[in-house]
Amino acid sequence: MADDLLAVARDRARSNRFWQHLGIDVVDVREAWAKLRVKVSDELRNAPGAPVHGGVYAALVDAAIGCARQKYRAFEIRLQRVDDVLQ
Repeated sequence: MADDLLAVARDRARSNRFWQHLGIDVVDVREAWAKLRVKVSDELRNAPGAPVHGGVYAALVDAAIGCARQKYRAFEIRLQRVDDVLQ
């Protein structure tokens, strides 16, 4: 079942132009749970070297909710931020 949820979410990511624009990567999806990732670039920051724009975080939360509630109505939202490092 988890594989089916992941496949549906990845199909959604491939067809969603906004997700593509942000570079949203669907890492994993389980029952009422989703893990997404975005590679940080200057285009997603308020200014070069500045923090990531809050709208990026909001879009990730929105996308995660869409993935997590494919079949379920109840879910928990947690945002884990990893320090931004450009390589």
